[in-house]
Amino acid sequence: MKPLTFKVPLFAGRVKVFFSLADFQKADPYAKPDRDFGFYDAFFWNRPIGYCIVFQKYADNTLAHEAVHCAWAILADAGVEVTQDNDEPLAYMVDRIVERVQKHRAKEIKNGENT
Repeated sequence: MKPLTFKVPLFAGRVKVFFSLADFQKADPYAKPDRDFGFYDAFFWNRPIGYCIVFQKYADNTLAHEAVHCAWAILADAGVEVTQDNDEPLAYMVDRIVERVQKHRAKEIKNGENT
């Protein structure tokens, strides 16, 4: 499945979603993980190339999990403090990330790509 890149509305930055570790390493050859990512179904890593979500095994619940990490990093970098009284920015950002990834996957699967 082809990687997905999209700009974050209202905040500076780009989200990059990879559906294989090999595609991530090709896009960011300087990424030297401090742990073995082979044990993870997916992970989030804030890199100079963007806010990266990398799947090795896709599942919707894993997407939701990684989207929270991603959204939290985007908001923290923008100086938005997420609290119990100010959690809407996080909720909307997670919603946006999940929606974009699911639409991309549906289109890719319709076009014959599988992951």
